[in-house]
Amino acid sequence: MVVLSSSSSVSGVGVHRTYLRLPNPASASSISPPFCFSADAFILPTNSPDDEGRHAETPLAAATPNFLATQVWPSARAAATVIEQRSDPSWSICEFGCGPGLPSIVAAATRATGTCSTGSADGGASVIATDYDDFALRLVDAAAREQGLESILSTQVFDLTCTETELPKADLFVMSDVFECSEVAVGAAKQTLRALDLGKRAWIFAQSDRAQREIYRAHLNDLLQESGRIAVEWTEMARQRVEDYADEPLMLFDVDETKVEYC
Repeated sequence: MVVLSSSSSVSGVGVHRTYLRLPNPASASSISPPFCFSADAFILPTNSPDDEGRHAETPLAAATPNFLATQVWPSARAAATVIEQRSDPSWSICEFGCGPGLPSIVAAATRATGTCSTGSADGGASVIATDYDDFALRLVDAAAREQGLESILSTQVFDLTCTETELPKADLFVMSDVFECSEVAVGAAKQTLRALDLGKRAWIFAQSDRAQREIYRAHLNDLLQESGRIAVEWTEMARQRVEDYADEPLMLFDVDETKVEYC
C-alpha cells in the first residue's frame, strides 16, 4: 500500500494518506498525486497476559462500525487507475460502496484539471461517492476538502440492497470489491441492471478470490437474460484506450492482485 505517515484524524480516528502513486519530489510538476484517507489500526492490549503478566499489543480493527470500509483494497486501486487512464473525462461518475473513496477522489482530481466540465449535465457534482457506512463517507469528505475537490465530489449514503432508492445521477457507475456478503452481491446485481436500464454504464472490479463475486455475476446474468441481454464474464484489464469501452455499457474487470500497480 502506498502510504505516507500523517498525524491527521477524522472524527477522532487516526488516519493516514493513501496515494494512487507516491509523490515524486524530483518531478517538475507541482501537482501532487491524488490520495484518500485510510483509518489507522488501533494498537490495544490483548485480553490475555503472557507468562510475565504483560499484555501484548495487537492491532484491533474495531475502531469504526466497519473497519473494512476504511481501507483501500487492490480492486479499488485498480478501479482508480482505470478511471484515471481510460474513462471519458466528460462522464459524471458514481461510486457504490466507496469506502475511503480512492476511485472517486481520482475521478474528481482528473476532472479538476480543466480538461472537462466540473459539473454533470443536471448541474450536480461530477463525482458522487456512496456508501452505507457513514464514517467511510467522512473519510472521503475530509480528503476531498484537503485537496480542494469538494466542489466536484459529493458523498451520499446509499444501501446497495435497497432497490427502492433512486439511483444517483451519473453516466458511469463503479464498484470495487463490494460483495461482502451474498445479500450485497445480489443487491449490487440489481443496482447494475437499474443503471443499464437508464442507459448508463457500469464498471465492476473484483479479485478472483472473492467468494461472493460469482453470486453477483450469476444473479446479474439471470437479470440480463430476463431482459433480453447477453450474459457477461469477467475480463482481464488489458485494453488501454477509452475508445475500447465507449460502446460497452457493462464491464466486469477481473483484478489480479499481483499485477496491481502501487507506484
